Amino acid sequence: MQHVVIQEHGRSLGITSERLVIREGDNPEKHIPLRKINTLSIQKNGVSVSSNLLSACARLHSLSQQISY
Repeated sequence: MQHVVIQEHGRSLGITSERLVIREGDNPEKHIPLRKINTLSIQKNGVSVSSNLLSACARLHSLSQQISY
């Protein structure tokens, strides 16, 4: 299982086909299957999180979310 930590502002988090999608400016998107993620920790202000991703995290009992500033 993987621990995903977001520590920089300006990132955008979404979901596509049960995969976490991380976007930042012109950089290539990063895709991680939700079933492989144990925790998602957002540690900075200025990170956009889609409501679809939040809904998917709530559905997956094994995925815990941590949002801290």
